[in-house]
Amino acid sequence: MMDFKDGKREKTIIKTALIGIVTNFFLAGTKIFIAMVSNSVALISDAVNNLSDAGSSIITIFGSKLASKMPDEDHPYGYGRTEYIGGLIVSVIV
Repeated sequence: MMDFKDGKREKTIIKTALIGIVTNFFLAGTKIFIAMVSNSVALISDAVNNLSDAGSSIITIFGSKLASKMPDEDHPYGYGRTEYIGGLIVSVIV
């Protein structure tokens, strides 16, 4: 069972996902700029791929936040399975 008092795992997931989001937005912006200058459709599609990767990282953050919620009356075992649902959504996006 997940230890809800130790937020180290959640903090690591969020930190890593935020680095991924920032990096992917930077890459997408750079690729879109170069694509506009060079008129390259391939670079635009690669920039869209970077944006979808950033979206996947956002979903990972939400899944991690939900999974770390404390158990309540409706969910006595917690919300840990929401992380699996987030992973499923990310796999469909990829």
